[in-house]
Amino acid sequence: MYLKKIKKYIEENKSKFSKIIFTQFINNGKNNFVKLMDWHEMSKPPQSDIVDELAQLATKENTVVKNSYSAFKNKGFRKILKDNKIEEIWIAGINTEQCVFTTAIEAFDLGYKPVIISGLCRSSANAEWHATAIKVMVDMIGEKQVV
Repeated sequence: MYLKKIKKYIEENKSKFSKIIFTQFINNGKNNFVKLMDWHEMSKPPQSDIVDELAQLATKENTVVKNSYSAFKNKGFRKILKDNKIEEIWIAGINTEQCVFTTAIEAFDLGYKPVIISGLCRSSANAEWHATAIKVMVDMIGEKQVV
């Protein structure tokens, strides 16, 4: 149900945004997920694929691959923002307490206006972690930036 909500939101609101960018996490084995955590998941398909519900919306042109929590670690992501003069970034996705949180905080620190679409974020751990991450982001980036 959650992924259908994201798809519906994108389809109904795509004209409101200058760009819609998908991120795809691929654990390349050269990062701290492997080095420090001995975590080898998400290293190849199908685990690392864009989920089926959103795959038809994600193209090579609007998808950036990342191997860290934050989308900002990908130079291509930063280039898209710069080239398109994007100053406000609306963020949705999984995992609220990891990737969403880290991308939002880094956006804030770099001078962007992050907006978290809380109803379109989830934790793969549990609802409590999601709720806690939302509360912390309200504190760190401002209540008006969490919708």
